[in-house]
Amino acid sequence: MADAAATPQRPEPAVQVTHAESARNGGNATSGDHSAGTGEDAFEEINAAMQAWDTGMRFEIDEDTQQLVVSVIDSKTGDTLRQIPSEEVLHIAKMVAQFQGKLINVKA
Repeated sequence: MADAAATPQRPEPAVQVTHAESARNGGNATSGDHSAGTGEDAFEEINAAMQAWDTGMRFEIDEDTQQLVVSVIDSKTGDTLRQIPSEEVLHIAKMVAQFQGKLINVKA
């Protein structure tokens, strides 16, 4: 009698291919060569995926903290769907920077 745990199961695919990816590759999901290429190729892939979801990305440097801020934007409405780091984290970073400045400016 065979044990149910010993029965081989069909493996799931390692990569899920979206409709936009399949169309970009001419219907062949395995035709993309991800090992060779530049950062521009990666950004093109990200932009194509974002267009399929009607979203865009915005990269900015926060003036006060000098941190990179990445925002996911709804292309139709222009609303910010997600921001990394969040507004709260940026606010905390600004407060920490101000507090550090006050500690340094204290006279001995």
